[in-house]
Amino acid sequence: MIISYTSSIVEIIDGNVHWEQIGDRLSGFINWLQAELQGNDEIDLFTLNFDLLLETILLRIVGTDEFTDFHVKRGKTPDGHDKFNFDPQQTLNDFGYRRIRLHHLHGSLSSFKRLSDGRIFKLRTEDIRLSDLYKKLDANELFPSIITGGFKSKKIQSLPFSFYYGKFKEKMVDPENLCEELYIIGYSFRDEHINEAISERLKIHRKRDGIPLKRFVIVDYKLTEEEQDKFIEDVNKALELGRKTKLKKEDGIFIFNGADGIDGILHASN
Repeated sequence: MIISYTSSIVEIIDGNVHWEQIGDRLSGFINWLQAELQGNDEIDLFTLNFDLLLETILLRIVGTDEFTDFHVKRGKTPDGHDKFNFDPQQTLNDFGYRRIRLHHLHGSLSSFKRLSDGRIFKLRTEDIRLSDLYKKLDANELFPSIITGGFKSKKIQSLPFSFYYGKFKEKMVDPENLCEELYIIGYSFRDEHINEAISERLKIHRKRDGIPLKRFVIVDYKLTEEEQDKFIEDVNKALELGRKTKLKKEDGIFIFNGADGIDGILHASN
């Protein structure tokens, strides 16, 4: 079931993440991301929906040598496609410390687990599509390395998810690694383990001797005032924020005209 599900998702998503389409539909988001990636600041990008969007954009605007998703090129598949093993330590050994890091919290559409030895690796998405890999996949040998359905808090305890989630938790709770800016774009606030970590970062922000967030932005797409109010209510509930700490529309935290709307932050700063 999960293989046919993932195969259909690959066809839908891969067909809509070509650079020309992204440039047409998300030019504002790309402008904002480019501005964020400039300079020497460390950037951690966390994606929840095993999408290919951020990867495609990063490959285009910064190049494969300027960011890491903690995979290293190691050999080929039996049909001759390049294979990229998940190996954070080897990534560090081979390429050093990279300041731009992409974390697939719930896996990637191009990621697989080899059941014989537990090895996790990625393939290029175009190779998956052109070879019809999902239609040929033997579930006794390979399995999509993604998290779907319920009990995500338990599933995230295995590799590679535990590694990525550990990095996310560091940015939310570790005093030595706390993020200074937090942008949440297109997230439903339905994953308890993610909500708990965000909630902890906000608690640290509010403490008298805590480390404040210099910027906190939540971006979603909601047209009507009723939809926006309901979303804010749901966010406050998910983050367990009470009367004194709840987020409000007038705080300027929320952007409701979709991912492209985050470009307005750049104009507001100029």
